[in-house]
Amino acid sequence: MATILIFEDDTDLLTLLEYRLRKEGYQVSGSLTGAGAMELILETQPDLVILDGMLPVCDGFEICAGIRKDPLLAGTPIIFLSARASEADRVKGLELGADDYVVKPFSLPELILRVRKRIRQADE
Repeated sequence: MATILIFEDDTDLLTLLEYRLRKEGYQVSGSLTGAGAMELILETQPDLVILDGMLPVCDGFEICAGIRKDPLLAGTPIIFLSARASEADRVKGLELGADDYVVKPFSLPELILRVRKRIRQADE
């Protein structure tokens, strides 16, 4: 069973994502802030991380950069799920090493397909 960590500051959205991804068969944990994100990611060694671009304490861009700099985590697939929709933000996320960038509002079935694809690619 693949493990997914979600960092999302909207409680309702985090709850929805956790519920739907668990229903898809994933083990899911989430956090409403970026505080302690790197420690949690190192401890969990997830198969995929979903990051909001705007998080309290440490934003998704900082977390993404930290994941890519850590040799133990560098290959972890990252999907941004953010309301920061400008081209500059999308480019920044991808340049920092994100594998995908989904803009809010989004399609939940499409996000789940993107999650499946990234986890499948990482397993190959």
